[in-house]
Amino acid sequence: MSVLFEFARPKILALLKVPHDPHPPAGSPGSLRVFRAGRSYYRLKLFLWGLRQVGVLAAFLFGLIFLHAWVLNPPGFIQHWGPFRFLAENPEFVPRWHLDVWLLVFEIGGFLLALAQIPFTYAMVRMDYEYRWYLVTDRSLRIRAGLAHIRETTFSFANIQQIVVKQGPLQRLLGLADVVVTTAGGGGHQQPQPGEGLQSEPLHQGVFHAVDNADEIRDLITERLRVLKSAGLGDPDDPDIRHSGSHRTPPSNGSSHPVSSSAASVDAARELLVEARSLRQVLR
Repeated sequence: MSVLFEFARPKILALLKVPHDPHPPAGSPGSLRVFRAGRSYYRLKLFLWGLRQVGVLAAFLFGLIFLHAWVLNPPGFIQHWGPFRFLAENPEFVPRWHLDVWLLVFEIGGFLLALAQIPFTYAMVRMDYEYRWYLVTDRSLRIRAGLAHIRETTFSFANIQQIVVKQGPLQRLLGLADVVVTTAGGGGHQQPQPGEGLQSEPLHQGVFHAVDNADEIRDLITERLRVLKSAGLGDPDDPDIRHSGSHRTPPSNGSSHPVSSSAASVDAARELLVEARSLRQVLR
């Protein structure tokens, strides 16, 4: 599979014009933490991809064995259905137009096409996993996901209102969860983009999708929010900053990075000014 992936990856990157790795969001040097989706998420996507490939190949096998035989000699129970009725009533049509040869060429061509798409669809599944980024600094976070439709969102910690960990039954089985971060103004919804479903994520909401260290991410963001608030951005016990669960654990690997009170206040004021101007533009 690795050979197929290395063969298909540069072609997909060139075709879809996938940009380079995302730049870190605003924050102090050395505070960047990079998170990725859990390995179980990739295994699940790969398993579903394998099922689709089996279905495609089985469909062509059905065509080669059954459809071709039914065109040449329609069985009695389908001789009254559509084109099979016509072939049963006009048996000379098949040899006259070499229908059996054309049908065989079509079936073989389709089967070869089904085989040819395997490395590219496999590479898409793997790249969807590898090109999913969750970046967190001491002042903001950035989430990028997607290949054909790339979605990159950045959030300032000064605007975060809520942190929630969500986990469905399948995610619980696989040891995965979603960390949902909601910022000020998160009640609205955006219009669906072309190629997306009818449902779309709410505005000002970021999702660390299918991570296997949801508690660590939640506690890291919560701790850095506390540091910013204690540096002069508000009361560290402000109830507006809510998170799922009733306990806080210190983030591992030295993820807490104290910042200068004056520098943090100035940066936060600038970010709030940008947010206010953007909101004013939307309301107009």
